[in-house]
Amino acid sequence: MEAQLVQAPGWGRWCKRVDGRVRYFGQGSSEEDTRSYRLAERAYFEFLRRREANQPVDISVSQATVADIAEKFLQQLHGRYQRGEITATHFEHTRCCLKAFAAAVGPDKRFSCLGELDIEDYRSRTLNLPQSEDTGRPIAPDNTGKRPAHQRTAAPSSN
Repeated sequence: MEAQLVQAPGWGRWCKRVDGRVRYFGQGSSEEDTRSYRLAERAYFEFLRRREANQPVDISVSQATVADIAEKFLQQLHGRYQRGEITATHFEHTRCCLKAFAAAVGPDKRFSCLGELDIEDYRSRTLNLPQSEDTGRPIAPDNTGKRPAHQRTAAPSSN
């Protein structure tokens, strides 16, 4: 497979148009500089390999599990974060909620078999979690009891 890189005029950099954008993969002294071209070609193939690894995988809805659907949703949400539509805090909070939901209903359960009772069970478990004294919000099961007692009380002010 040939990369077919071209040298940018006046720059001496090897480049190729990918998805409508010019990408640069290395520097060369001339178009006949085979060594720099091979290094740029190697960088281009590595770019393609990473790009392919990050592509979403198509899964039929009938075969999708709860974990698959959660991952697809997080991929979409991450795109929104990268475009600046949502904050990192919102993304991380949603990721934690999806992780807890998948753990509660079973990450390997087929999404098409998810029923109203599964959601109601998750809701009941979430509402029965202990609440934080500071915020009044439920404490996630994996965080309960992890802070020592001396850290749970506010430090006296030094006035």
